[in-house]
Amino acid sequence: MILCHRVVTYQTHLTRQTIIDILLGLGAKPKAFKNNPQRFIELTGEVICKQMRIVIIVRFFRDITTE
Repeated sequence: MILCHRVVTYQTHLTRQTIIDILLGLGAKPKAFKNNPQRFIELTGEVICKQMRIVIIVRFFRDITTE
């Protein structure tokens, strides 16, 4: 898990604690990590980046509509 958070931190620029909180909140996903750690790390980083982009877009449009 130590390497995992470093890779995802590099991809997302989130703090170590935030990455750990996200990984701990995954519930039953550690089985997926055991099955294919590299793919799990890649997908985790991709999902987090995608969600971050969505949040940025939503906030941008919310700011535009409230002005």
